[in-house]
Amino acid sequence: MLGHVGVATVWAGAALASATAEPGTRAALVRRLGPVAIGAGVLAAVTGVLSARNYDVSLDGITITDFGTVVVIKAALLIGAGALGLGVRYLLRARRGAAPGPQGGGVLARLELGVLCAAIVAGAVLTSLPPPGKPPAPGAPLVRALDIDDAMTGLAIAPQRPGLNLVHLMTDRLTDVVVDGRRYRATPRPGAPGLWAEVSLPAGRSLMEIRQGRQVAAQIVDTGSGPAQEGLTGPDGAECAAAAMGAALAGSKLPLAACPSESLSPPDTAALRALVASLEGRGVKSLQLITDTSPRGVAAERVVRAQARSAKIAIRTGKVDAVLAIAGWEVSQAALEAQRDATPPLYGVYLAPWLVQSKLVAATGGSPLAVLPFDPASPEAQAYITALRRVGPNETATAAGYLAFLAALDQQLPPRDLFLYAATVSFEIMPMGDGAGGSMDHSGVTTTWFEGGALTPVSKALPVPG
Repeated sequence: MLGHVGVATVWAGAALASATAEPGTRAALVRRLGPVAIGAGVLAAVTGVLSARNYDVSLDGITITDFGTVVVIKAALLIGAGALGLGVRYLLRARRGAAPGPQGGGVLARLELGVLCAAIVAGAVLTSLPPPGKPPAPGAPLVRALDIDDAMTGLAIAPQRPGLNLVHLMTDRLTDVVVDGRRYRATPRPGAPGLWAEVSLPAGRSLMEIRQGRQVAAQIVDTGSGPAQEGLTGPDGAECAAAAMGAALAGSKLPLAACPSESLSPPDTAALRALVASLEGRGVKSLQLITDTSPRGVAAERVVRAQARSAKIAIRTGKVDAVLAIAGWEVSQAALEAQRDATPPLYGVYLAPWLVQSKLVAATGGSPLAVLPFDPASPEAQAYITALRRVGPNETATAAGYLAFLAALDQQLPPRDLFLYAATVSFEIMPMGDGAGGSMDHSGVTTTWFEGGALTPVSKALPVPG
């Protein structure tokens, strides 16, 4: 952009000299400055194209955004100025040797200067307009970082299909989402980090504006031509959006396939069985479950009850030795917060692997425990967390996002022993060892599972009951 402004200034200087020259000296001046002006014009075109690519200006952005409209106007003005400049050069060359007439190329030169000044004004206007954002993959979830008022706000749109969509803003600043003139207020969502809005998107391309006070960022949305996709507006929608984010961060351009709450995965099954077996070894005799009616919740309750019977642990409510949450994010947070002020169970609160994220940990009011089927300090997990924090610097990592990230890379969870982890949030990050779940990479991106917290292994390897 600096190069573009610099060469445009050189071009304008040459045009000004030509426009204000005496008729008798204009021809010689144009011969001398013509190569400079032509070279500056060519460089202005090249740097303009590079700048447009840097701002992610595409054909879609040109047709449906104010930024794109001004880019077209500016490009037309620059082409016109270039044509007028060449016209001045041609006219003076044709009149070489003749007495200078009243025109002498002066009118064209002044027109060139005027058109070039208009192009410079258009360029100044561009600096006040939000660029259109990177063109999205049609019908696939979208994730990007927005720079708004010197602050970074991560944006995620899922499933980016016609109809009702879930928009996630990775910030706590007051934010509105505007589509087709309709304004949606982004608000906190139970069990999920950041702000969320349920936004209706039309079929095909449209423009989404993210407004924080007077600051505006824009993003082209392309829902494609496929059917609407349901499933992200219920209590498990935020977790499904987190999975969509993980896949998009890994470079996936595919539509959202399934949500994590639709089934209980084999690694999570093993982790729950190992957790209940470990409770028997700790002396737990009674256990309260926080459940829901999702397919995963129903399957998880069946697994836990079967293992509890084997371990002679009673499943009941009231005063119990331990509490285990196996519901979705929203249901689990409500239940955990409801009992947070009560006397804590003697052996603590436990979370299913998919609940290990900052909002759920904070809802327990302490340091809950969980058996994880993955290593949060592994290179694969660190790659996911780094990609996530480059979009949302304070965003919590999630099991749903991590597994979707691996799947998009055509990878599976690396085989490993199961360990019991203690989760903590809301303390100042200190240098940590490998077991703490992350630290900070060379670019300054924190790679702890929670921003401002940690996952720490607190057991030996746990056997999975046969």
